[in-house]
Amino acid sequence: MLGLVQILGGGNSPAYLYRPTSLGLPVGLFANRNHQAVFLALALAPLSVWGLRSRGKIALPIRIAMVVGGILLSLPVIILTGSRSGLIMTFGVLLLLPWILRVSLKRRLGNTRSQIVTYAALAVVVLVVAVIGYMVSNDQATSISRLLDTNELRAEKRILAAPVMIHMLKDFFPVGIGYGAFEPLFRAYEPDALLTPTYFNRAHNDVLELAMSGGLLTIAVMVVFAGWFVQRCIALFRNNERGLPAIYARLSAVLILGLILASITDYPVRTPIITAVFALACMWLEDGSRRPPNIVESER
Repeated sequence: MLGLVQILGGGNSPAYLYRPTSLGLPVGLFANRNHQAVFLALALAPLSVWGLRSRGKIALPIRIAMVVGGILLSLPVIILTGSRSGLIMTFGVLLLLPWILRVSLKRRLGNTRSQIVTYAALAVVVLVVAVIGYMVSNDQATSISRLLDTNELRAEKRILAAPVMIHMLKDFFPVGIGYGAFEPLFRAYEPDALLTPTYFNRAHNDVLELAMSGGLLTIAVMVVFAGWFVQRCIALFRNNERGLPAIYARLSAVLILGLILASITDYPVRTPIITAVFALACMWLEDGSRRPPNIVESER
């Protein structure tokens, strides 16, 4: 909602919380449009878990309607941000929802209601396609346009600067350049061809920047984390449980994977709110994937 207020208020809207920021775009609680888009895209997963698998006083059909509304509200905002990573993340999350939820609508709603929900889901798909089509036809689908524009992609500074950053990594290996040293050091390495009126504050590849900053020790930590993550995911695929701990674990695996992939082209986990989400997802993944089947909470 804050993003919509920012758009309606224009570039000088007081709804923008930071300066500098992506003025004229719906950045929400963030200063960076990519962080906002990735956050909204990944938020669709826990929203769906709450709507379809959680227990509470709100009736299930109402929760399903709220999930549908959340998707329909978030998608235009994600498209308007112009974030390619956010758009790709959105469709990735939606495709993985059946694996996360593993819900039986017939068992939860009965045959008639499950058919209604199925038709409603198809209607949502039609509405989403219609919204995207409308935005494309009116030149408002910024993220889709940027995704399809190969010339802009080739001109991205984060791509052009990658060889320079790899050179920096090699020069300071194995000790690293030190945390917080990227921006001034990159200016010393930056070739004339990459000079622009704006400065390059981050590598826009957090995996590479962490490796540059911490050297061999940080690379070793990342390898250990990757090994833990793969091991936990393998345990999840072997576990066919439908209980909430297993659902939270699958949800967490998607959140962690999404943030890792987003960190290859940006630095979303450096924001406090996404750092908190990442940490919580790690705890849920460790807890849910380790529970033996006989004590995993079953679906009621």
